[in-house]
Amino acid sequence: MLAFDRLVLCGPPAASAAAAAAAAAAAAPAALVAVHGMLGDRSSLRDFCKGLEALLPPGRVLKVYLVDLPGHGGSGAPQGPLTVPGMAAALLQLLQQQQLANVLLLGHSLGGQVCMCAALGAPQGLVGGLCVIDISPINYFEQQQQLPPVAGALDIVLLLQALAALDLRGLQSPAAALLLLQQQQPSISDEDGAFLLQQLQQTVPGGPLQWRMAVGPLSRALQRRELCWGPPEAPSSSSSSSSSSSSSSSSWCFGGPVLLFKGSNSPWVDLKRDTNQILSFFPKAKIEVIKDAGHSPHKEQPLLLQQQLIQFFFKN
Repeated sequence: MLAFDRLVLCGPPAASAAAAAAAAAAAAPAALVAVHGMLGDRSSLRDFCKGLEALLPPGRVLKVYLVDLPGHGGSGAPQGPLTVPGMAAALLQLLQQQQLANVLLLGHSLGGQVCMCAALGAPQGLVGGLCVIDISPINYFEQQQQLPPVAGALDIVLLLQALAALDLRGLQSPAAALLLLQQQQPSISDEDGAFLLQQLQQTVPGGPLQWRMAVGPLSRALQRRELCWGPPEAPSSSSSSSSSSSSSSSSWCFGGPVLLFKGSNSPWVDLKRDTNQILSFFPKAKIEVIKDAGHSPHKEQPLLLQQQLIQFFFKN
């Protein structure tokens, strides 16, 4: 099972008993399930989600599940290939094991693709809405453009290769690992390197450094072009999607509300290229462009996204 943390966020007290009863009876998704991007873990969206508490309507309680994707944090890599559909299936299994219903899925980058795939394949009533941060439901390996750089001059494939090849033996601190990484990859800045090496840990003081993510399997999955967008693993007879035996894009459709945030400076969502594909899967999708933001608008403009997310969460 995927590793996760659960938060319980509480809005201010309701003004009256009647208002409290109305708040409790109001129709809203039972929980928010937040899924990080590549190179992150369940702590990546923690501060953003905790910031929602100050914006909750009076009397409202929101349960938040922060999830580690397979191969990240406390979730081990599967024995088979690491794929977006496989990760989506693991996420749906977690939701069902926790006996959740009508959840709102929130995903950034890779986590956004996993949430989109999960929404398409979810049984009826399991997923009530979807919020995606700066990613599209496309296979980026099939595009004419090169993959965008994510650290220095390196795209995600080259970056994972570099991390997997980093020899941690004899290194006593993340700072030493950063120095070695920058010697091998001079284009990586101190800021990017510090972010990447947050995933290094020492299980005992002075002990060997270890990755908190499966850099080897993740790197191989990217080199083989397995870790990319794809339809759900198998259609379900009780699915909320309009599916058939075919796995083509036209076979899958999620009819619930969808909010997609695009950073204005980010290349990952190209409105001219991606809008038709987004709407084919998610006909009710609303795309919001966040000014002066890149691939992580939830970090660059957190309050704006939090405000829109709360409105989306409690108005749909």
